[in-house]
Amino acid sequence: MPSATSHLEFSPPAWGRSAGKSVASIITTDFLGARVMRRVLRFLFGFAAAAMGFSALLYGVALALRPDVRTLPPAPDPKEVARVEAARNYTLSKSDSPRIQRDVDYDEGPGAAWWPKGQSPLLADLEREGLLPPLNERVGPEPIVMEGVDGIGRYGGTWQRLAASQNDLTTITWRLSYSSLVRWSPEGYPLVPHLAKEWEISPDLREYTFRLRRGLRWSDGAPVTAADIEYWYEHEVVGLQSNPRVLRNGSGLGRVVKIDDLTVKFVFDEPNAVFLERLAALGANPVPYMDEYVLPSHYLRQFHPKIGDQDLIARTMRALKLASPRSLYQRIKAWNNPDTEYYS
Repeated sequence: MPSATSHLEFSPPAWGRSAGKSVASIITTDFLGARVMRRVLRFLFGFAAAAMGFSALLYGVALALRPDVRTLPPAPDPKEVARVEAARNYTLSKSDSPRIQRDVDYDEGPGAAWWPKGQSPLLADLEREGLLPPLNERVGPEPIVMEGVDGIGRYGGTWQRLAASQNDLTTITWRLSYSSLVRWSPEGYPLVPHLAKEWEISPDLREYTFRLRRGLRWSDGAPVTAADIEYWYEHEVVGLQSNPRVLRNGSGLGRVVKIDDLTVKFVFDEPNAVFLERLAALGANPVPYMDEYVLPSHYLRQFHPKIGDQDLIARTMRALKLASPRSLYQRIKAWNNPDTEYYS
């Protein structure tokens, strides 16, 4: 009979096998973690060394190319210094503020000495090519006459100005060459006529009536009339529920009433003593279409979200990949739309 002990076998407990595997896993993980850490440290040290080397290179180049500051620059001409200092010593005068707008007698007509007779060489070339009508046909019967404080300017030369982006070009339309019913003078006051030939203010400062110049035209030749301001009020302020700064007064908005083709009235419920200043200050807005109130209604009407040509709007939205009629309307009004009309 075999002995009972011949069948006994030694087997380690299950927990012992698990513990052995866990210890091996910990050792392996620690080893891999140490390798990764060494690689990270080597990369960081290498990056720091490269940065220090590049900095040393830049310092060496700057040191080699530095200007010689041991010799002082020559002293400026005393006369030139005096001239510059005199030009800087400028004081504002309420009694003698410069004006570039000139009051003229329109009854003198084209034969008057002040009547516009010159134009940009670029426009002269277009006129010779038959792409523009003659100058005397393009000038209306009541032109805006300006003369610089240093006299009549000359075309030509190079204007150096920094433009960091495409939108910087809008500076011309909202700061340097904007159009409004009235404008500031070089030193602010007096406010002078611009698109408006004249205006009247009610004694209670609630009504402002403007008479537009005869002969104003958009760049496509269409006339500028009071209907363009009426369109803005009825179809943008009311129709699209906009809240333009120029009409804000107290807790509400003013209203626009067209009197005739060249006369328009702004009406407010409360006295509005700074309305003229607000009109003149519209040139401080870098997004012109937000506050412009004289709009080419003959062109914009077809794209208006509510009263426009819906088939045209749908086609143009697809072509420009725009999501809504409102976004299309704003795009059509944008300054960089080549079809947008401007005053002339």
